[in-house]
Parts: sequence; structure tokens; C-alpha cells
Amino acid sequence: MRKREKVLDMEGRYKLGKIMAVRYKKARKKERGEILQRRQDIIGVMRGGC
Repeated sequence: MRKREKVLDMEGRYKLGKIMAVRYKKARKKERGEILQRRQDIIGVMRGGC
């Protein structure tokens, strides 16, 4: 783990998801991709795939 890296617990991920969902709904297509990328960077979850 890197020095600046912070780990979110499940409650933190849930809160972050709710906040990002509101922003995602209001965003345009290009901004939606950026929001999803930011979520991936923060949480560490990969997008897409099976």
C-alpha cells in the first residue's frame, strides 16, 4: 500500500456511491466516464469485464 493511499470501509464506499450516483445522473456522457474513472481510482474496483 502506498503512503497516501486510504482504504474505505463498506460504509464509506456506500456513502461515496450515493454521492456519485447523484452526480452521475445529472452529468453528460463525457462527464459520466470521468465520474466512473474517479470511482475506480478511489475504490479500486475495475470497470467492465465479466
